[in-house]
Amino acid sequence: MNDRPQTNLQLLNALRGAGYTDAEVEQIKKAYDFVARQFAVWFRASGKPFIAHLVGTAGILCALRARAPVIAAGLGHALYAQGELPGGVPGATGSMRARVRRALGAETEDLIARYAALEWNTAGLPGLRARLPDMSPTEREVVLIRLANELDDHLDLEALYCGTPRRACAESARGCGSPPTWRAI
Repeated sequence: MNDRPQTNLQLLNALRGAGYTDAEVEQIKKAYDFVARQFAVWFRASGKPFIAHLVGTAGILCALRARAPVIAAGLGHALYAQGELPGGVPGATGSMRARVRRALGAETEDLIARYAALEWNTAGLPGLRARLPDMSPTEREVVLIRLANELDDHLDLEALYCGTPRRACAESARGCGSPPTWRAI
């Protein structure tokens, strides 16, 4: 249906093809290696491996020629909501943020934390749109990551395969961020 990356190798090849430097490719490979461990046993409600969605989001950002820290944040955008970080409680706790910062760098971690804090629902979107002209470049990059997430959610028609499409769309509009997920045992 489309040619966006869904695996780490496809993403790395897309980065090279788009002219990213060796250092940038290595930064994103390092981010993938860290993020993949946090989502190793997670699947989307459709059965799609969660890591494929994260790579898809990063691939969209690559196609848009986003900066490398933004692509790395696209890979890690769901860490605080759904990743297997230590502590047992989802969220951007101080210790979790420190661990992500050590693994991915301060700029990428900041983008991920801002992504986690971004209000994204039907009630808040008009205000977000109105604020776009006054947003900082970093805030705009966070919105870009969110849009890439939404696009990846819809490009392969995933909602058709995770229960009632109307329900999945309604959940996304409420701001859950993605269709429900399940963890393999």
